[in-house]
Amino acid sequence: MAKFSFTPLTDFLSYRSRPELFTLLIYDMITVTGYTLMMPLISVHFVTNVGFSAAVVGFALAVRQIIQQGLTFIGGMLSDRYGLKPVLCTGLIIRAIGFFILGFADEISTFYLGLLLAGLGGALFDAPFQAATIYMTRPEERRQFYLLVNYIGSTAATIGPLLAIILLFFGFRAVGIVSGLFFLMNVYVALRYFPNRRPNTTSDSPPFRAIFSNRPFLIFVALMCGYWFVVMQINITFPLFAEQLTGRQASASVLYTFSSLLTLILQYFVVRWLQKYFMTHQLLIAGTLIMTLGTVFVGSAQHFSVFLFWIGIYTLGYLISRPMIDILIAHISHPKALGLYVGFANFSMGIGGGIGNFVGGWLYDLGNQHAIPALPWISFGVIGTLSAWALWRYYKTNPQAIAQ
Repeated sequence: MAKFSFTPLTDFLSYRSRPELFTLLIYDMITVTGYTLMMPLISVHFVTNVGFSAAVVGFALAVRQIIQQGLTFIGGMLSDRYGLKPVLCTGLIIRAIGFFILGFADEISTFYLGLLLAGLGGALFDAPFQAATIYMTRPEERRQFYLLVNYIGSTAATIGPLLAIILLFFGFRAVGIVSGLFFLMNVYVALRYFPNRRPNTTSDSPPFRAIFSNRPFLIFVALMCGYWFVVMQINITFPLFAEQLTGRQASASVLYTFSSLLTLILQYFVVRWLQKYFMTHQLLIAGTLIMTLGTVFVGSAQHFSVFLFWIGIYTLGYLISRPMIDILIAHISHPKALGLYVGFANFSMGIGGGIGNFVGGWLYDLGNQHAIPALPWISFGVIGTLSAWALWRYYKTNPQAIAQ
């Protein structure tokens, strides 16, 4: 067997001879940079600087999450009908407008409008991008290409928050403008290099309603709501607590940069090593527990360095568990409708993550108002632990859902 090697920079540069694939990597880097430039600062800016309650901000983030993940089907169906480029570029423009509005928002109505447009834009451009990736890659090269895409995304997620720290010297409006420009930049990239194909449909492809007869799949999607509830605290309660500890808005960007950098350094090597000894579902359950442990103890930190230590534990659990989800979903999906199943699975992120944003912000406010600072963190611990237990029970009673 040939020895597998992974040198990200060499592999990245090797795609220069294939402009379409090289452009996919550039597109992904631009998208993630623009996203992580804005998102880590939303909760801190609108709670601390504008004066909204954490519950209001959390609810708005929940709406964005539900819109983006819940309407991914729309982007997929429209791209099937009208082609990739029109739908993808429309989504990018809508996301850019949403981020521009957020940069200047000082009222609840404009704040909600900005996040709504940001979510709608994401719903439109995500599915076409995934389709473009499939069209442009050969089956035998996708495994390594997706690995490289993940690495590039982690790199961009490190750059975005660092750029945000610099832009904050010019005010939050600069963050909104620049983050929006990143998405407009990708409109040119997509128009210039992306294909405008429509997927071939076959008569033996299962209809949408067939999903509802796949009980193991539906149960798994439901159980993952608890997982995403905990994951999404990095968007709401983590940055709020970081700002509370330090008194500095930029601490939210430091939090994101630290988590992204840790993922960048560890994920590929740690996951590859663990997969030699553990099955996929075992790593999902273990990662969920580790992530939950970090989340619970984040709230006990009295110093920012201790806070970052527990963020590191949270990140370790996330980087172990996150890659397992896609593998397990593919295993229980219909082989002739992977796109449909993967798209439907996004509902768990939309619902669980959306509720996590809203309830997380509400619990954070409630804990501060009633002098029970441990309230949100204990609640997150209970939800995460129950999710891990439910996943263990699920795989014990559904052995056919176990992937190697």
